[in-house]
This record gives sequence, structure tokens and C-alpha cells, in this order.
Amino acid sequence: MEVYLKDLENKRKPRIFDMKISPLAKAAVTGLFAFYSAKWGYRYLNNNAEMKLKKERLSMPVYEVTEADLESPPWLNDYENWKYRLVKIHGRFVHRNTTYVPRNVNAYQGYDYIVPCAVTEEDRMAVQKGFLVNKGWIPHDMKAIENRNCVENSYVPETVVGMLSKSEDLERSIFFKGGNVQDEQRFTFNNLNFREIVKMSTFANKKAMEVALIEAIDTEFTKLDEKDPHFYARAMGPEYDWPYKKTLAGALQPKYTDRELAVRSIGYGIVAVLALLL
Repeated sequence: MEVYLKDLENKRKPRIFDMKISPLAKAAVTGLFAFYSAKWGYRYLNNNAEMKLKKERLSMPVYEVTEADLESPPWLNDYENWKYRLVKIHGRFVHRNTTYVPRNVNAYQGYDYIVPCAVTEEDRMAVQKGFLVNKGWIPHDMKAIENRNCVENSYVPETVVGMLSKSEDLERSIFFKGGNVQDEQRFTFNNLNFREIVKMSTFANKKAMEVALIEAIDTEFTKLDEKDPHFYARAMGPEYDWPYKKTLAGALQPKYTDRELAVRSIGYGIVAVLALLL
């Protein structure tokens, strides 16, 4: 404090603490936190634009995927112009290769239920082509098969309407990512990694699968209104059993709210200023 007051008295740039830190280290720390402050600030400014884009894309006609699209779908080299579009596929779900990626909903632990969907199968299911489908969210107590009140259909093909995305809301930050394990005994995924999940699927069209997955959407439960609080299609009727699909309102939700982004941006900015004053 004495150093700080002395600097003010001599009209010098004040230092909060009298610490001998090299200018290079100070610049590096300040630059790092300033970068993160700008990053979260940019996301804050971009949130409304992203929601507007989602509304526009989700309002477009549903694109029906054909067998010709399995190797080279329209979004293969043009994902930015196809993301958030609704597409329809018809295929059989291969549940033995299900991936459970952690997601908490209303502070309740659960998982996103990601399953490979085989649109075509040849040679006694040895050659399969299709896409990854995020069928929805399940509570953590439903992960164990013995706790389930029904068994998933693994035999009869189903029709799925879903949104093309990279499930960005499941991606973790650069640091502190949970580990993923894929071997003969264990399939544990604590963060989303397309390539690892695609590899586990054993499908033949891996290049097309790695671009995006299909998030199953219940297009009837809500309108295209981000203010509707029903983000998942859950109700008392048997047609709304797990895994719970996202609604149109849920599909519109950003990964972070404006409040969260503003707090992060301001917080990192304050740390950058403090680092500069050291």
C-alpha cells in the first residue's frame, strides 16, 4: 500500500504490489487474460446473431437424406451453410455402440444418448453406413440397463428428424477436459470427440460422419420460440419417454446465456488489468 501511495504522490504509474516480475511475463499474462476477455465479449455480441441464424435454418424445409448422401452429404464441405438445418434419415440404431456424454439438466446429472444409425447395411451387417444421432437426454439412473423400464429398439428401422450440429453445447473448454476411454472393456466419454465416437461405430463412411451429427428434435412439442421454458419433450404420455428429445425451443438455446458471457468477459478483463498493474 505504501508503494502504491508513493507512486501516486510522484505521479508515476501506480503498482498495487511491489513485486519483481519481468515485463515479458507480465505482458504474457496480461495478453492471455485480455484475449479471453475479448473472446467471451465476442461471444456475447454474437449470441443474438447465432439465435437468429438458428431460427432461419430451423424454419427451412426438412432435407431427406438419401443413400447417395452417405459418402458425400451436402454438408461435407459446406457445413457452415448447413448447420442447424433439419434433416431426415431412416435407419436402424446400433445400440451396442451407444456413447453417453455427460450433461446436467436443471442441476440433475444425466447423459446425452448418442447412437450410430445405420441407413444401409450389407453383407450381414458387416458393411454399414449412416450417421451419428443424438437421440436426446437420459437421467443418470437410466444409464444402467437393469434400471430401464423399456429396451431400446435395435431391430426395426426408425425415422429420425434432427438438427445438424457439432453438439457445441457439449464441448468442454481447452483446459480441464475429462478423459475419454475406448478399449475392449470400457467406453467412457466425458467430453465430445467426433473422431473417437465415429471410430467406435465401425461404420464405413467415417469421413462424412465426422463433419456433424444429427440431434433428434421434437418439432411438435413447442413453437420456434426461445422463451418457451420446455427445452426437452417430457410429459406424462408414453410417447415422451427417454431419451428425451430437444424441442424447437431447446434447439434455439445458446451454450451460454448473455449473463454468463458478460460475467466471464468482465472477470477476465479485471484479471488482465490487475496483472498489468502488478
